[in-house]
Amino acid sequence: MSADAPPLTPDVAVPQRDALLDADAMAERLARLLGGHRPLAIESCRRERARYGVGSRLWVVYRVGVAGREHRVVAYTFADARAASALYAQARRAAPPANGMRPAVRDAELGAVVWTFPYDPGMPTLPALVDGREIVAYRPRRRAVVRCLDGAGAVAGYAKLFHDDRGAAVARLQEQLVARLDGDTILGVPRVLAFDPGRRTLLAEALPGPAGFALSGERLEWGVGRLGAALGRLHSLEPDALLPVCAPSERDVRDLLAPVVLLRPDARLDAAHLLAVLLDRLPRHRGPLAMTHGDVNENNAHVDGKRIALIDLDGLALRPAATDLGRVIAELRVDALRGRRDPDEVRALEGALLAGYASVRRLPGDEALRCHTALELAGVAARSLTRLSAKFARILPDVLGAAQEALG
Repeated sequence: MSADAPPLTPDVAVPQRDALLDADAMAERLARLLGGHRPLAIESCRRERARYGVGSRLWVVYRVGVAGREHRVVAYTFADARAASALYAQARRAAPPANGMRPAVRDAELGAVVWTFPYDPGMPTLPALVDGREIVAYRPRRRAVVRCLDGAGAVAGYAKLFHDDRGAAVARLQEQLVARLDGDTILGVPRVLAFDPGRRTLLAEALPGPAGFALSGERLEWGVGRLGAALGRLHSLEPDALLPVCAPSERDVRDLLAPVVLLRPDARLDAAHLLAVLLDRLPRHRGPLAMTHGDVNENNAHVDGKRIALIDLDGLALRPAATDLGRVIAELRVDALRGRRDPDEVRALEGALLAGYASVRRLPGDEALRCHTALELAGVAARSLTRLSAKFARILPDVLGAAQEALG
């Protein structure tokens, strides 16, 4: 993790965790695994992304330098050896011929399946989608996003590949929202340019405006206020009958904080106390359900003229209306903890967000806002561990403290 963050408690179900997270040590191992008859001459190896399920699984995406070029390499491991064997069997059946680096191998010692991007055993059409395009996002075995350019080199759209049939539902909902919001001056969503069900790929238009949080000064306060109005508009829409219901249950809250309790002894008592308070107060103050975005962050809200356009609509669901607002407030407060914004600025931006929302729709109750802000801050603390983020792990106790403070 980091010299500044306490070490994680060992995971007896995934004992190979720390070995897979050590990019320097993995360089030598990957050189042997991917080189075939002789080891690759790996010039560099760094960890790009990781996701960790405590006691169940871990995947890591490395950027590996070979002959002056960087390649993505994935290592995926499970606590259940049978799951790793099944994944390797799937990978071997579909792997393309080797092209300098072996496309898929198994590390028997670490119980990991290793493959070379753009091959991915969960998304067999990924190599055709990438084909020289810039990768914007990649989650092994689940989804990938590439930036698509027109003949003049301008960004024409973004193509998202899904590992399952979820893309069809996302495309349908997004097309419905575009039609319902035609001419709306508050909220927009990108148009769906195409959806290929065979390739499970959705192509959406690129938006010309900047991300709302990329603005500065009074313009930033204006943008956050418009984001509040846009969320109010989204929450006011009649929800689609097929939207899933994602109101947080007691089990969801327990599962959310479990990584902190299990992995960070220094924060265990604070996490347990926060859990007890949330379990007591959240069921009484969830507030009404509405169509929510579910992942509003600094990258998913763009200025589109005088309105805000929300992108990445995979998480649309029925949730308490305070969920989206709590997520934005939590992000602003974490920015303050990280020194990216001063507390006075955060208070002004929170005020603008809530005033913008109130200009369109009645605000959720104060207690609902407090509970969902605290819940989102608890999520930040947990994700610092499941995403193995050193910069957030360093401030984990402070984030838990902010969650407790949010509850009052």
